[in-house]
Amino acid sequence: MVEKLRSSANVPNSASPRSGTFGLRYVITGGPGVGKTTVITELGNLGYTTLKEVARQIIGEQLPQGILPWTQLAEFQLLVLERQIDLETRIHGQTVFCDRGVIDGIGYCREGNIAIPAQLAYEATHHLYTGVFVLDPLDTYYTDTERVEDAQRARTIHDLITDSYTRAGYDVIRVPVLPPNERVTFILEKIGGTHHDRNTNIKGSTCTTHAPTKKQNQ
Repeated sequence: MVEKLRSSANVPNSASPRSGTFGLRYVITGGPGVGKTTVITELGNLGYTTLKEVARQIIGEQLPQGILPWTQLAEFQLLVLERQIDLETRIHGQTVFCDRGVIDGIGYCREGNIAIPAQLAYEATHHLYTGVFVLDPLDTYYTDTERVEDAQRARTIHDLITDSYTRAGYDVIRVPVLPPNERVTFILEKIGGTHHDRNTNIKGSTCTTHAPTKKQNQ
């Protein structure tokens, strides 16, 4: 199924903007522990709309006795998918940076050696993003209650996520290991973005809002 994503997606190989009524949507991704949260926080501090990692939110909610990726991976990925799309589609006419995107779930399913749920495969080819930035792994790695993978497994997940976006037709942009503010500058230069200095919380979500930025120049 994954092998067919690229052909069935019917999307260009370039990172040309896909906007429509939802504005521009960029994915910041990579394996566990690559520094996504820090970069997303920096972007939010500059006034950009950001969406925090949904999977970590759900793990925190489900830890007591619920659906977790290390016990029920397929069911967990469907929970993540439903909330990811719900939160993303609440944001209209703005540029948003997402800590992970829909296709991340495919990378995790591949690493877990399970069949990709039909709904996830469908959304991977229909819920499109303007561009995808993959953060190179950091030199240091640590685990916590929600990040249980060891460093070797984290790297495998990283490679599978990157490959899954490539198979879906995206030209992923690698972000080198740099200080967080320089990673943000690198990303903004790639999209031709500008800085904003005002944040407004969206009720019921984990986003901050700002005025729309200009479209990507590539």
